[in-house]
Amino acid sequence: MKYAYCVVGWHFMEPFFRRLYEDPADKYIISHRDEDFVRRQPVFPLIRDDVYYCENRGLDWGAYHQFNEMGYYRQYDFVIYIHDDVIIKDLRFVQAIQERFRDPALKVLGNGRNGKDAEFYFGKYRDRMFFQDRDDFLVRTVRGSFFAAKTDIFDVIGNFPVHWKAKTLKKGNISLRNFAYLVTRHFGIESIGYLDDEHYLETRYLIELKRGETATADSPLR
Repeated sequence: MKYAYCVVGWHFMEPFFRRLYEDPADKYIISHRDEDFVRRQPVFPLIRDDVYYCENRGLDWGAYHQFNEMGYYRQYDFVIYIHDDVIIKDLRFVQAIQERFRDPALKVLGNGRNGKDAEFYFGKYRDRMFFQDRDDFLVRTVRGSFFAAKTDIFDVIGNFPVHWKAKTLKKGNISLRNFAYLVTRHFGIESIGYLDDEHYLETRYLIELKRGETATADSPLR
């Protein structure tokens, strides 16, 4: 399966990019920083040909929307959408994604489980949803810091729904929930899965940083 990375460019953490570039797959870095800032980063010589400078709107989901708007995703079977402060422990997460995506019913794959399905039902977040549904409709979610998505879903759901005025992580979750709703509504709750159903921010493959700190610093997986 042919794939690429869409990276949210904000922190420009050198260890992340050094590890990422061990994988020869295509990379599209959507920078919400200006070019002067990016050029000053130590990692710039490595990433310079893959950076696209976009207006800083809509947080991470805005960057993903901007990438999809360029149309490059259509060349690939799936895209890995990822923040540039994720710690890559094991690059074999790509093979794990490819193996899981052999299931045609699976459309989106996160890292660790993003809470129980029962924690999200439509009525609980009705005032933050762009759509209408019955209050007891369950939605399975993935975090914006890492997920892989089969590109054919966008033929059905369109581009990522984005709360463009979002300025905080809490507001950014509006976009997350609405994307998850569209996938769940069109493809079913089982169309969203995880590399690891037993853990949250850290799995054998990746650590997703939460507000600059690892939430599972004492995890035996490290």
